[in-house]
Amino acid sequence: MDLLGIGPLELLLVLILILLIFGPEDLANSGKKIGTFLNRVIKSDTWKAIRSISTEIRTLPNRLAREAELESYLAETSQKTIAPPNPTKAETTETPPEAEEIPFETGLQAWTSPPTEKPTEEEK
Repeated sequence: MDLLGIGPLELLLVLILILLIFGPEDLANSGKKIGTFLNRVIKSDTWKAIRSISTEIRTLPNRLAREAELESYLAETSQKTIAPPNPTKAETTETPPEAEEIPFETGLQAWTSPPTEKPTEEEK
């Protein structure tokens, strides 16, 4: 639970500091002064202008998207599908030689034994 970005322990620390600074006698009078100040700030025209500008800035991306009709454009493009390319005859009928099935033992030896050197044309 955060109140204006202040956690409960931080709020408790601030309240204790206020009590120590103002004391129990001046605490009520100081709270009253702070309350009247905040009331004047909230009811002022400047505060209302700040609130309206912040609301307008928050809603600006949605308003611009509506004006640019991006929603309808996105709906149109999401309905269109791209067809996959047609495979050619060579791709479907021929299998590459390395794709042929290898027995398990042979494949296992290839992975576990060290590579052997292939004979060169002169040695053949």
